[in-house]
Amino acid sequence: MHKTIIIILLLFNTASAVSQNKLSHYKIAADKTINKHFDSSVIAKLTCSGFSIKPLNGRRWFSPYYETFKDDTINHSFVVFEYSFFSNSINSDFSFNIAVDSNNIVDDTALTYIPKCFLKDKACDLIKKDSAIKIAIADSIDYQKNIVAEFKNGYNRKNYYWIITGYPKEKSTKKGNTRAILSSQRRIINAANGKIVMEEG
Repeated sequence: MHKTIIIILLLFNTASAVSQNKLSHYKIAADKTINKHFDSSVIAKLTCSGFSIKPLNGRRWFSPYYETFKDDTINHSFVVFEYSFFSNSINSDFSFNIAVDSNNIVDDTALTYIPKCFLKDKACDLIKKDSAIKIAIADSIDYQKNIVAEFKNGYNRKNYYWIITGYPKEKSTKKGNTRAILSSQRRIINAANGKIVMEEG
């Protein structure tokens, strides 16, 4: 973790004529765009759960420590902020990204694919987390007492899916807790109609 933080600090402090603004400067632009899309009740719950920077030269880096670096000057091609909130629409956490380039221009494309009910945190036709888990259990997914549910959109970004994964429990040993050498099981469920579109494991 310390190595990652040092690398990120180097990205912040490298001089560049392209960008000499604080990270918070770009987040303000992202926030203004978000405020135009989401209801105030949702905005009150939003948190910035991390950010990633694509430097002018080099690989893209992610950090969950926005508050740590918000006052640092950054040097980048673009920065992507990750936001999350608990959505009553699906009874689960929901996250999305929004990008800002070095000229402070916001790319709000990702926001256009968010279901409208999420923007106001209202009930909608998408199945909720508990229903998705029940569907996976009814399909005999293994490790039913150790299940993780994730809500994701598909490759075309228009469709959303529940990824339900059952994990084998960890076995307690003299050397500490070690996960059992067994494969996890996964069900991918269409959030619009509740159909299982893929089984893994």
